[in-house]
Amino acid sequence: MNNKEIIEEIKKIKTKEGDIGPRKEKIRRKIILRFEKEKRHRQILRRFVFACLIPIVLILAFIPLTTSRSNFINLKEGKIVIPKIEAFAPEIEHINTSIKGPYVYDGENKLVWFIKKDNNLYSVALYDILNNKKIETLSPSVDNMSNINGGIALSQEKVIAGVGDYLYVIDRRTKEVLIIELPEESLPREKKELYPIKAIVSLNEDFALISRADSKGITEFNATSLRAREIELPSNIDSPAAFVKGGNLIYFLAKDIRSGKQLVGSLDIKSETVKILKDFSPVSISANKSLFALSKDGFYKIDTENNQINKINADIPENAKLVSYGKFIYAVNLEESKDHAPERVNKISVAKYDPDKNILYEGKIITGDNTPFLLIDGGEPIMLFNLSTEN
Repeated sequence: MNNKEIIEEIKKIKTKEGDIGPRKEKIRRKIILRFEKEKRHRQILRRFVFACLIPIVLILAFIPLTTSRSNFINLKEGKIVIPKIEAFAPEIEHINTSIKGPYVYDGENKLVWFIKKDNNLYSVALYDILNNKKIETLSPSVDNMSNINGGIALSQEKVIAGVGDYLYVIDRRTKEVLIIELPEESLPREKKELYPIKAIVSLNEDFALISRADSKGITEFNATSLRAREIELPSNIDSPAAFVKGGNLIYFLAKDIRSGKQLVGSLDIKSETVKILKDFSPVSISANKSLFALSKDGFYKIDTENNQINKINADIPENAKLVSYGKFIYAVNLEESKDHAPERVNKISVAKYDPDKNILYEGKIITGDNTPFLLIDGGEPIMLFNLSTEN
């Protein structure tokens, strides 16, 4: 008996209770059993759907975690590199002004472009080394409430500096300044009025990478079209404190929010691939074709393509600053004398590593004060080092 026949039989049943005969009672029981069966089927179906939804929900919730953790790379321990040691006799040239903020050295024009700090007022300034001129202020002074120093970078034709939410794009030839207000942060960690610039690296004439405080990403900004693109970092990584260019990658220093440790990562701009190197906490990084890093445990060369770390057997202080120039990696450290006499003498230790020939050049310079200076190597100015103040 199908459903239609059952319905026709129900219509024939009298509504008066006493009139239901044995046949009608049999039909009524069949109907009750059918409804109970369908009810059980619905209950089973609901339980099945609920049971299927639980793993789906868990998988969806876990995807962001697995995605962010997949960016973390374990480094394979390589060999210990023993370089040939040779003597090095660098010179220094003192700078007759105090440069306390972030800076870049323009070797072509013998200029220092920097962010000038005067109490809490910040501006972009220029110091001409060749003509020994005074500081030339290029932008209006602004009150930087965040107290974050900002960043500055050099491209072929432009200088890009950042303080607070503002970029200053400067023509290196005419010194003309274009002031740009950055768009709102699209990947904030929390709602704030200001997301100040922490670091900048120039990619080419138009594009720069910008790190902003309290952000979960890195901003790729086109200074010509004024368009911004966000590249998201793994969830527990703070916005980078420093950038360096190396080959086709941009390397950066950033903090792990959960552990508080400083980590090093790499960014491939084309693929937007971010890698964070696990279990390695550097204090300074630099790069040419490869990444070099200094940690409390020593001086390292890191092959990020093959995820291998090689320790270079070199006596370099952990608080030295690494800088790349040409094929060399320089490590510069200011050693203060232990006595506190006014006429104290400071030593600047300089190490220069040639990765192609595996030669480490070591030298020291005696200097009478902490003034900023240029490192001169073979008559060629390398970089402005300002070790007496915090950059």
